Amino acid sequence: MKAKQLFLLFFVVCGLQGAYAQPPTSAPTPAQAATTVRSLYSNTYTNAGQGFVNPGSWAYFPTEVAVQNNANDKVLKMTRSGAGNAVGWKPGGKEYIHMDVYWESGDNVTFSIIIGAGFNANTPYTIDFAWPALQKGQWVGINVPTQAWIDAGYTDGDLDNGTFVQLRLNGTSPVIYLDNIYAYGTRPAQPVKPGNIPQAPKPTYKASGVASVFSNHYENVTDFTPQAWGSCLAEVVTIPGKSDQVVYLAGLGESPVFINTWDIQNKGIVHIDVYYEDGGTGTFSFALSNDWGGGSLKYPTTNVATRKGQWVSIDIATSEFTGLNLKEIVVLHLKGSGNFYIDNIFAYGKPGDVPGEVSDADPTVDIARAPLPLPLPDNVVSVFSDRYKSVANFQPVNSSVEFYVVKDKADRVAKVSNPDETPVSIHTWNVPATSTIHLDVYYLDGGNGTFAFELADDAAGVSKYSPTGYTFPATVREQWVAIDIPASQFATAGLKLDEIKFIRFKGSGTFFVDNLYAYTTPADDGTFKVRTQFGVNMSGAEFSGDGLYPTVEEDWAYYANKGLNLIRIPFKWERLQTSAGGPLDATALAKLKQAVEFALKYGQVVMFDMHNYARVTFKGESTSYRIGEGTLTREHYADFWRKFAAEFKNYPNIWAYDIMNEPHDMGEYDWGLSAQAAINAIREVDTKTPISIEGNSWASADNWPSQSNSLKDLLDPSGKIIYQAHCYFDADASGTYTGSYQGEVTNPQIAINRLSNFVNWLKTNNKIGMIGELGCPGNDDRWLTMLDDACAFLKANNVSLTYWSGGRHWGTSYPLNIHPDKNDLTKEKPQMAILEKYGDYYFDPVTSIHTVKEAANSVSVFPNPVKDQLTVVSEKPVQNIKVYTLFGKLVADQAGNATGEYSVNLQSLTTGNYFVRVQSEDNSVSTKKIIKL
Repeated sequence: MKAKQLFLLFFVVCGLQGAYAQPPTSAPTPAQAATTVRSLYSNTYTNAGQGFVNPGSWAYFPTEVAVQNNANDKVLKMTRSGAGNAVGWKPGGKEYIHMDVYWESGDNVTFSIIIGAGFNANTPYTIDFAWPALQKGQWVGINVPTQAWIDAGYTDGDLDNGTFVQLRLNGTSPVIYLDNIYAYGTRPAQPVKPGNIPQAPKPTYKASGVASVFSNHYENVTDFTPQAWGSCLAEVVTIPGKSDQVVYLAGLGESPVFINTWDIQNKGIVHIDVYYEDGGTGTFSFALSNDWGGGSLKYPTTNVATRKGQWVSIDIATSEFTGLNLKEIVVLHLKGSGNFYIDNIFAYGKPGDVPGEVSDADPTVDIARAPLPLPLPDNVVSVFSDRYKSVANFQPVNSSVEFYVVKDKADRVAKVSNPDETPVSIHTWNVPATSTIHLDVYYLDGGNGTFAFELADDAAGVSKYSPTGYTFPATVREQWVAIDIPASQFATAGLKLDEIKFIRFKGSGTFFVDNLYAYTTPADDGTFKVRTQFGVNMSGAEFSGDGLYPTVEEDWAYYANKGLNLIRIPFKWERLQTSAGGPLDATALAKLKQAVEFALKYGQVVMFDMHNYARVTFKGESTSYRIGEGTLTREHYADFWRKFAAEFKNYPNIWAYDIMNEPHDMGEYDWGLSAQAAINAIREVDTKTPISIEGNSWASADNWPSQSNSLKDLLDPSGKIIYQAHCYFDADASGTYTGSYQGEVTNPQIAINRLSNFVNWLKTNNKIGMIGELGCPGNDDRWLTMLDDACAFLKANNVSLTYWSGGRHWGTSYPLNIHPDKNDLTKEKPQMAILEKYGDYYFDPVTSIHTVKEAANSVSVFPNPVKDQLTVVSEKPVQNIKVYTLFGKLVADQAGNATGEYSVNLQSLTTGNYFVRVQSEDNSVSTKKIIKL
């Protein structure tokens, strides 16, 4: 062994190093290959740096002592926290920093390290790492991933230049020994942040005629697993500021993509969009193969030139792939020189079609989107709706029914012109006997506007039935009207509900129809249920000016098009009621009612928020009173809500009354008593609308258990209370964000930690809750990551959210503003790319697992999501099971056997998404996507 050098750690020890006993045994001998190690202090490796010396200016240093059974093995002894320099160590780029720690004596002893830029560094970074517990009388090996420092804001350059190390030692009279301090391994490449590129052109081909491999615009019918070959990086990334995913190919040479299994035998054209970023020569081509091994590549005869900084659409006739079995394509092979993005990989058209001569895009129509359906997907059997998965095809029989797409929103609708028992095939729709059949109809023009439909259960569509005893509602020109018919009324007429094959439209005029589905209503078990939704605050009416109400229709349409359907409307008490106990202001009420009408038109629900912090200054007065203070009584407060609820109780889209924003510093004027007074008053006039109760201390989610626990005892005769907390990510949780991310955040999990206190309280007390305010700046991707994590956490816990804040009256400098440029709504804020992922609440792009078509060899994996042990079950014996990251790195490889059931240990993997590739003995392959918890 090489003798240890005493490295220039300058460990500043804040206590005397007395003559304690040495550890009885040496630390375990490191097993890492020397070629992968940068050692700071170890006998096993050649140590880097200048050594540990006393410059003469420090009073205390760790004592180097010998192990009891080996006088040649030296270790470092510490009795209190220390600090010093580690000049020349340079652990940047390594995967882990290792140290062995021996706890000799003392109580409650813990140990950790901090790396900084120098002894006088103002803010040495702390990391988010669960330091393992020490074991008295034993050596404990600690491996800290260097990624933890990168996540905390470091670069590899910072780690290499980080000459200052703090050793944190806590406990009562602690004595520990350190040995084998070194960095090792190579940290895996982290997901690449794509450049600021435009989105690829939006495909215009009908989804029913497309077989997609990779596109955000269609349902993909195969797996899609990029493989990184050689120095090429192949990774699925999201375009900044958009929710559109693309594949980034950095340093492309050759890179295969597994696509198990693509059947395009009935398609005529293969499409792919390619963006050439830079590097290399810019040449690009692709091949298809039926061979998992990547052999027998079939290239088309047509070559298309790329253009730097632009998307190029490539359309190749399937006939050009000579010798390819179009029914069983398993590999897309990419070849080129440079850095590229690719998107929209799909096949379309019919065999024999010529690229450039096929156009089957649905035309657009400039009408409002149909209202958001309310039934949960589990209770729905859908035939025609973009909001649910369909169980049968909605196929027009003649040209009287044509498909259109609502302008600015990819909602498909059917245009029905002068229907005279116009048939549409829906083979075969099976609806529950207890369900209700729903259809939305929009009367455009012409005729007298009458509309009805029948259902048929025979193959020819002749045995048609109208609902017994049902009168179809009158249509309204240029408005959507909902039709809801109990299925039993069709059954009474003679319809076989499990064999519905046609719908026949009848009427006079031109109509659009959407959202044909049947839904059931779960039995009422006496509990209060709220559908979780995401949305925004629409600010304005809480500002000082009188003309700032959210009454611009295009703003409501914008958020509806993003799927943000829960809108919180803040307002000032004194604007709606200018004196205590007085009448409500008619002008202000009209403005709020206009906002509710816009919401109703676009399928949104509204929560009114009295934005007064439990105090008010009425018009003409100079004193602000808390509720219950001075001349402002709780009855005055109750009077407002009694009158306000009476005005809005009959609107069908009032989600809740948020009776007070952020009560704080109430002193003797107990907020709970005031809240109870408002509840009682509302229930005198409105027994159905939920009531939202915000907590003390500015509705703090973090402090909810300590400041707002007593609110659980509030009594609502209707049992419809929604508790509401607020959460911001800056250091003081105020939402002012006066500093940078680096200055405000010491723990990237702070948002989840703060939200957890509220969410856990809800679970413990069996309450329903929501987050009424949550927001962050958009000027740093790390803020956006925290926002995404917070939204995912809330959705996973069924907690609704209204982001703070939207509304066109915010200044451009307000960091939390999510409203687009009011003069050009296409100029969006960065935060919207995150929030819109959670819109509509029908399909969850963050946590759901997309089910792809199974291979002939049925393979299943479970549980999914998985914590540690993944079970793989296959009908056929398995050769091997491989686990890959989303960008193609192999992270687990296990041989198969003939048992048919296998257990794969994933304990060492970090949280995230992975692909599991199962290869059977007959060389068939199935790839599954999993989520590792």
